[in-house]
Amino acid sequence: MVKKRNIIIILTWAVAIAAFAQKRDTIPLPFNDVVKRYTTGSSVVITGEELERYSGGSDIRNALTGLVAGIEVTEHHGAPGMTALERINRWGAGTKTDITGRGKTLMYMVDGVPVDIAETPLDPQEIETVTIIKDVVEKALYGAFAANGIVFIKTKKGHYNERTLQVNVESGINYADRMPTYTTGADYARLNNLARRNSGLEPLYSENDIAAYARNNPYDTLYPSVNFRDMLLKESYNYNRINIATGGGSNNIRYYAFLGYTGEGDILKIGPVSRYDRVNLNSNLDVKLNDFVTSRFGIFSSISYRKAPNYGYSPNYASEDENSNTTLGVYEFPSIIQNVNLIPGISFPVYPIETENISGGYVVSDLFQQNPVGNIMDNGYYNESTRRGLMYADINMDFGFLLKGLSAQIYGSFDATNLVRLGKAENYDAYIIVKDLAGGYSYQKSSSHTVSTMANKTKLADYLSQRFFGAFKAAWNHKTDDHYIDMALTSFITKRTLKFITEHRREVTTTYSARYAYKDRYLFQTALSLTGTYSLANNRYPFSPTFGAGWIFSEEDFIKELSLPIDFLKIKTEAGLLHYDGSMSAYRDIDNFSWQTNGQAFGPHVNNQWFGSTVSGNVVRIYPSLIGNPHLRLEQRKEFVAGLEMKALNYRLNFDANYYNSLTDGPVTQVTNVLPSMLGYGDANPWMNYNRTRYYGFELALGYRDVCGDFRYGVNAHATIQSSRVLRTDELNYPYDYMKRTGLPAGAIFGLKYAGKFASDDDIRQSLPQLFDAELNPGDMKYTDMNGDGVIDDNDRCMIGNSTPKLFFGLNLHLGYKNVECTLTATGRAFYDIALSNSYYWSGWGDNNYSKFIYDNAANPDSRYPKPAYYKSNNNYKLSDFWLEKGDFVKIQNVEIAYNMPVKVWNIHFIKGIKLYFHASNILTLSKIKDLDPEDMDAGLTEYPLFKSFVGGIKLNF
Repeated sequence: MVKKRNIIIILTWAVAIAAFAQKRDTIPLPFNDVVKRYTTGSSVVITGEELERYSGGSDIRNALTGLVAGIEVTEHHGAPGMTALERINRWGAGTKTDITGRGKTLMYMVDGVPVDIAETPLDPQEIETVTIIKDVVEKALYGAFAANGIVFIKTKKGHYNERTLQVNVESGINYADRMPTYTTGADYARLNNLARRNSGLEPLYSENDIAAYARNNPYDTLYPSVNFRDMLLKESYNYNRINIATGGGSNNIRYYAFLGYTGEGDILKIGPVSRYDRVNLNSNLDVKLNDFVTSRFGIFSSISYRKAPNYGYSPNYASEDENSNTTLGVYEFPSIIQNVNLIPGISFPVYPIETENISGGYVVSDLFQQNPVGNIMDNGYYNESTRRGLMYADINMDFGFLLKGLSAQIYGSFDATNLVRLGKAENYDAYIIVKDLAGGYSYQKSSSHTVSTMANKTKLADYLSQRFFGAFKAAWNHKTDDHYIDMALTSFITKRTLKFITEHRREVTTTYSARYAYKDRYLFQTALSLTGTYSLANNRYPFSPTFGAGWIFSEEDFIKELSLPIDFLKIKTEAGLLHYDGSMSAYRDIDNFSWQTNGQAFGPHVNNQWFGSTVSGNVVRIYPSLIGNPHLRLEQRKEFVAGLEMKALNYRLNFDANYYNSLTDGPVTQVTNVLPSMLGYGDANPWMNYNRTRYYGFELALGYRDVCGDFRYGVNAHATIQSSRVLRTDELNYPYDYMKRTGLPAGAIFGLKYAGKFASDDDIRQSLPQLFDAELNPGDMKYTDMNGDGVIDDNDRCMIGNSTPKLFFGLNLHLGYKNVECTLTATGRAFYDIALSNSYYWSGWGDNNYSKFIYDNAANPDSRYPKPAYYKSNNNYKLSDFWLEKGDFVKIQNVEIAYNMPVKVWNIHFIKGIKLYFHASNILTLSKIKDLDPEDMDAGLTEYPLFKSFVGGIKLNF
């Protein structure tokens, strides 16, 4: 029985190899599936099964890491859960995970609907395929918001005459990966004394003081030593996911339903509960109404809850204005980690000692007025709920009875997201310790905090977005022995309403598309698009023509006669013009005026003075807030791509190569350097289509898979070589060419050229003046005089590095032996620079805390880095190539080990399959940079760290 089953496994794998082209020969696209053989683009399809191998997180974007050539996934921080506030650029919101291709950030569509993926948090188990759309003809089909490329997600559907039930349970733990540390207690006192000596000051702490701090007592009134990191933060948090899916149908109906739960904890150790929980519900129904009409209905809904402590208190806690409510943020961790890192542990004890006059409260100091323990324990809490709903329906009509291959589709959807934060904004009493000459102390009430409590919860923030989307498509498909024709006319309209955005975001696009193949070898493809968006009052409907051509070499007789081991070989090319709307503010092409009722009055004064004063009544005035540019247009993309697809050795070997060249022409930019300020008011300057940047490179992918007895394996490697060139940019008319960004890569880093260190006072006197500090000292940095004017200043800044990797790559390895499978994914970036200029490397002046980097280099007499000083040396902390480090890194992004239990061998008849698996992600990073994560240098420093994830699970198929 076991032998028979092994034979079946081998045969199945062999059939999969032989049918590889057929399996991936259908490319799911919005409103249509196309035959890859007849396309001239390089769209890539990823299955939901591949996404399920990624572990330990609620953000589906991370599961795409390392799977597609030309696509770079960057995780910026590892905050639990997802937030719908990513796209509004308020309250500290920012993109958690970026997916970019060819220098641009891709948009998302789910089942044909354009979405913000942060508002549509899908689970891998509810996804059937993900199509990455990169090339110009396919992008032209979907309007001005799609010019960067598209991540198209197709959710699962049921199957006719088949019933399935799947249950998946997984649980694991996420460990903080690289999270830089700072000094505490006695080490801080020693380093502060050293910094003072280096600045010519007397040390502040005696040896007895340092010995007292070394006791590490966080409650000692006179000699406290608080490790805020250990008190507030853990190293890990838990992760759980449970979902159940069922599908099936009859001859005329098919259905699918998915219910999933995802839960994540947090690394906050104390204070109110902090965690993220989400429930997803996805269901759809396909109905054959008759032989000519089918209809589909679908609902996606998600409810997420985030619980967290408030950190910090603002009396304007109900205001959504960041200027008045200084504590409102998407996450609390950035404020927490800033205080944890920068407040020295010896600044104050956690609590005051209770006396007759003091009961409760926390201690602060004049310099550091936030007590991290008090902030997390007694600033209140909130519960944030996000409700997301998406409903869609379509009708597909087959008009084959009129003309064979003729069909039409009507599609409509509505989605809405609502976020509400309810909680309590509270405060505590704070005291400052006042020491007397006799060695005693007393407590003085601090004005920085006054106790405030709330009996009931109140609304702290809310957010709402909603979108209407409708589409119509008429298509004709025809195939004969020599000809294949597939053409369509598609039109769609969308309207989106967002809180904080006054103008509704609207778009109308109509596209004619056609694919033609002659004798299955000569290919032609076109998409002609007319798009209008809400952004402009003039020039609203630009035309985007795109074309593609291909030649399937392997169908030619002269190739077949060579008897080469080539199964399929196609060369292809596409070119065209796209227009892109980057969601800019509306109507920058027409004049805009504002009015003002306060400020300095102008005119006769009661005391006969002409210019007036604020004593006089306020004068209403109108002033230009924007000078419109009637010639403004949407940003243009002029793109060209050429590629080759090959499958060989009986479809075991797969090779893809693509060259792309994309000109970004005229992004809408407010020019501030090329044009003078209008009426002396720079904000009124017109917006123009001025800048031009070219992006170009190669995308290469190579894969091989085979079976050897009970052993089966597959390996896929891909690499992207990318470059860019700034052709025109809004910059000053610099007197020296080396100061200009024109002609340089888009990621050029500008700074000074490091030329060594001053060896002595004589060396300083004999060298050129450097104008960044009043005086220089031996050991300070020298820089190169680029313009030869005899002084070193900011006019000597030039290109010193490049922040964009010239190469990024991925490796996917899949091994199988009988019932055991192992998958590994690795990624990397190379040939670029990272500036060591954030607060971990540039900090420690005055009485602020010191990072481990500064402490380690201060203790090393041979260190090449600047000595710690109490007063900041501007000269030594100018960005120069001294502070650049190679950013190259390699990461083991994901590992899966799975065991497929032989249920039939064990006579388990009511279950079709049982899979036990273990996932691990982000498990190893190889880089010259050790303390921070080169993927994002702020992770763990000013944002949540990235996490290592370890997850075990079981999947049951009934």
